[in-house]
Amino acid sequence: MISLQTRLLLPLAYVFATSTVFGQLLDQDSPSYDSVTSTALSQLPELATPSTASGAATTAQFFGGASADNGLSFGNSFSSGQALDINGEIHVESAHIGTTGNLYLVSQVGEQLLFRDANGAYQPWDLNVATLQATTANTNLKAIEALTIVDDVALGQAGVSGVTLNIFFAYDTSAMPGELYYSGSPLVLSITEEVVVPSDPQSLTLFNANIHQQIIQADCIQCHVAGGAASITRLVYVGGTSSSVASLNYNTLLDFVQTAINASNVLISKPQGALAHGGGLRLVQGSASLNNWIEFVNALQVDAGN
Repeated sequence: MISLQTRLLLPLAYVFATSTVFGQLLDQDSPSYDSVTSTALSQLPELATPSTASGAATTAQFFGGASADNGLSFGNSFSSGQALDINGEIHVESAHIGTTGNLYLVSQVGEQLLFRDANGAYQPWDLNVATLQATTANTNLKAIEALTIVDDVALGQAGVSGVTLNIFFAYDTSAMPGELYYSGSPLVLSITEEVVVPSDPQSLTLFNANIHQQIIQADCIQCHVAGGAASITRLVYVGGTSSSVASLNYNTLLDFVQTAINASNVLISKPQGALAHGGGLRLVQGSASLNNWIEFVNALQVDAGN
């Protein structure tokens, strides 16, 4: 590998970092990292300010992009739950085509540093030049060198969330020993925290679909209401069709199952007349209403932690 002097790396150091867990994810899920000539990624956005470590002008070009729709479009902000393709391309100077060179891939998040080695594994880097390795070493440089960072991977799987990633691409060549060509502007990706909307417990879903209007409001509330014949019991409901009323009545049943002795048996048996019930038989054996009620009570018992 062509030796790199410390002074050549300083312009890149501030952007060369990422977390270890991110590297482990990429190592596990990314495809082969052999450099290939590619035209499929020609639509990748160009990264501004191609640079050299010496400050000399360069005609090399660097491209990079992240896509959540298989390359139909590219963006810079994604949620941690979105599966991404992250790719880069290095268009080497024409005079460097066919020469022996190395490709480098380094990323940044926070204070840590990682480089990708020739085996596709991500290694922590301490800014010691002697420990820096190329992702593709001693290769015959092509006009276009394509690099895949991740392929259909959600970065949240690795705990990468609420951060900004900066990814740089670089190469060197035997034609210019000691020089480094790199993307002066990084591929910048903002990975936002995914907002997960908690799903309703199964019992609440069943209650809203089959119980509240069909049984509680249509039947039970005739007695189980303030001022009603069953107002002295623990099951006192509120009349109405709004979602807030449904929540109140659901919570009444949930509290009963959580605190009453043998609550689920009481709830299932009394409407069938199997236990003393002032309202008598309300749910007939074999009816859809009784089947729905039993399914709901069993689910409520599970959701109550019983």
